[in-house]
Amino acid sequence: MSNPIIEIIELSYGWSVGNPIAPAFSINLSNGIHCIVGSNGVGKSTLLRTIAGIIAPISGEVKRYGNVGYLGHNIGIYNQLTLRENLKVWSGILDGDDISKMDWLIDKLEARDILDKLPTKFSKGQFQKAGIIRSFIGSPKIIILDEPTSGLDPKSKESVQEILLNYGKEHCIIVSSHDINEVSRIATNIIKLDKNAPANILKSSQIYGTSQSKTHKVGILVEKGDIEKAKKLLGDREIEISTTGWLYATVNEGEVLGDVLKQILVSDITLLSVDDSSFIRSLYNDDENA
Repeated sequence: MSNPIIEIIELSYGWSVGNPIAPAFSINLSNGIHCIVGSNGVGKSTLLRTIAGIIAPISGEVKRYGNVGYLGHNIGIYNQLTLRENLKVWSGILDGDDISKMDWLIDKLEARDILDKLPTKFSKGQFQKAGIIRSFIGSPKIIILDEPTSGLDPKSKESVQEILLNYGKEHCIIVSSHDINEVSRIATNIIKLDKNAPANILKSSQIYGTSQSKTHKVGILVEKGDIEKAKKLLGDREIEISTTGWLYATVNEGEVLGDVLKQILVSDITLLSVDDSSFIRSLYNDDENA
């Protein structure tokens, strides 16, 4: 196992001493994409802010071995400056005032058309793109993103996923999301939060493979012209195609569907959605796992 980039040691988090959101836990995180899931009120955003060092733990410790890029719900943009001018300010603070280093990300997010716009003219998705770009300034070793695809169109969501998959090969990324299917496609680990139990870390291969106790079907929606290519990538699995264009793959116990989805995502196939209701229930309904 590679050396940890983040060490979380008996961490108790929340907003007031004596009133932690959940029991203390310890986890080491290395390079990869670590996705935090949990029901509303379990403290996903609070945990991310604690890991980033924005708020102090109630108890315990977070050790970070590298600089941190952070995207929260408020990106702290200057409304009187264009995005280009904001990037110069942020880059001057974080990376020596050289915004050309962000050209690859600006182009990947198709954000060049908003560089000279004022934030007051931004859509929600454009705000989100600006925040994502900001979080990557300085090429941080650690990227912490609170619902990074919120407000984005499907194409931009796919671009963000590709960015994270590539960056996560050599960096530590932590992502929270309400869209379980979306994050599970790219996750190295999935960290489940629960108010009544310490955080539990699961490998995506466990979730999509041996954690399934019986055969079940998973729906995959791609562009109409990509259906045949997707069928080939799904291999020898039994496939049904609905009249609405969904591919339903039969997943057997022990199969690792997460790896298949990653293979589709990094291909030229446009992956629109995944439907695995049994997976979602397993994360949010403890009784089903009993």
